[in-house]
Amino acid sequence: GIIYSSKNEQKNHVDSHGSQHSPSLRATIADHADVDPRRKNHHDKVCSALRNMSFLEETKSMSTLWIDRILPILMASKHPDDPHYSHKEWTKSLLAELTPSVLQQEKLYDDSNADAIQRVLDIIFLRIENPLSNPPLKIAVLGGSITEGNGCEVASVQLPKNSVMGNPTYCAWPYRLESFVNNFIGSNIIKVVNMAEEGTSTTVKTPLLKYWMYPTELLPEGPDVILHAYEARDALPFEHENESLVDALQRERRTLVESVQFARPCGHPPLVLHLSDVTLPILPAKKKKKKSSASVFLSLDYSKAVTKVSILEEQRMQQQQQQQQAPRDQDIPFGMAGHLAIVWTIIYNIANALLFHHCRQQDSAISYFNNHKNRIMDVNTNATTNMEDDFKCQDSPCILAWLSGPTGTAPRAQQINIQLAPYVKENTGWRAETDMTTGWSRKAGLVAVEKNAKIVLEHRALPVSIRMVHIMAVKSYSPKFLNSVARFDVTVIGPDESSS
Repeated sequence: GIIYSSKNEQKNHVDSHGSQHSPSLRATIADHADVDPRRKNHHDKVCSALRNMSFLEETKSMSTLWIDRILPILMASKHPDDPHYSHKEWTKSLLAELTPSVLQQEKLYDDSNADAIQRVLDIIFLRIENPLSNPPLKIAVLGGSITEGNGCEVASVQLPKNSVMGNPTYCAWPYRLESFVNNFIGSNIIKVVNMAEEGTSTTVKTPLLKYWMYPTELLPEGPDVILHAYEARDALPFEHENESLVDALQRERRTLVESVQFARPCGHPPLVLHLSDVTLPILPAKKKKKKSSASVFLSLDYSKAVTKVSILEEQRMQQQQQQQQAPRDQDIPFGMAGHLAIVWTIIYNIANALLFHHCRQQDSAISYFNNHKNRIMDVNTNATTNMEDDFKCQDSPCILAWLSGPTGTAPRAQQINIQLAPYVKENTGWRAETDMTTGWSRKAGLVAVEKNAKIVLEHRALPVSIRMVHIMAVKSYSPKFLNSVARFDVTVIGPDESSS
């Protein structure tokens, strides 16, 4: 990918709301929430609606709620392409293993997260009240091969015939997270866009946030929430080979937090949830210059839940292989059970943070909500039309920006050629290619197919001064690229055609 940026710094702005509607919750929310879009008094109304829903009235803890609602949780876990729920008993057995003590994190919520969490709640409830005028909560997922879906079709249970559940796009946990939430609520509350890609790291993906290189589903405002889900092994770039794992992870996370400040052209920085397969110290909170524009960082370790179900699945698959007298010729990969475990871990802990920490701290006593049970409020269906923006939206800082690969803006070789065609002055040995060995386009990019390959791109009549050129590359272990090097020359041609 190539980015030409005219700016090296951007300002923050205000978000446009969005969320979605559930017939099953409409009456409850209409009875107990005055959906006023102005955030000054909105938190008590949103939390009031949450606390007064019938299944939360007498609930004292998230563990109690989880156990009480285990049947709806089981049903919401059904894959959309499993119409007869053939995986029901298998899913039920996994849920039985993942008790609240396995799912729950020691510390997820603190007061510094309150504003960003409230913005997420605002978006959800505006969507519920007026889905035609308010988009769903938009979630971008960053990650490597696991999050992309590598091995997510592997399970001790047979896939339904002709099901897409064997396709990584539809069995990876980001897809199942969206399916779970929308199934549970009964409406399309959230939209999850999986931007994960094998062979990448946080360093590769952060420029996408800074320069708003998002898939169409996230445009024009950008994501409301970012789930950062790179594994620990993805955090060791080749240029830091002597760096410890902990130092590498902390450095990657700091890079992410800094980039998130500029991740939305219109709005506050998104809420960031870091998903980790190792337990690390929480990053210290950064000093806030302005409370409303500070990015928020939550950290969630899914390793315990995934390890538990993965061990169970490995034992089951070993038994199946012994019964079939088939040799076990490879390690059991992450598997479908692990992807479901991540979904449940996210749901459990986010619900716990929202319902039993955020709302209780925003209001002094639960009795406040109970005193308003019979209060009927008029719902303003035009809630978002009068929102007062705190910031102005910004134009893209780049005069040209594209990224190849399945989650990029130029996912196929043909699209890369279209991006480059207007600027190619000379080309010897460079070619746009993609890997189709898995049946779909992956690892697309501009590749040198011969020694001493050379490509010259020329940009004339630039509308602004260019302060930075950012070129992203993926290191390959393929023998044909062994010991290969690349050189980049930048020549500035002045108005009189002189070069420098």
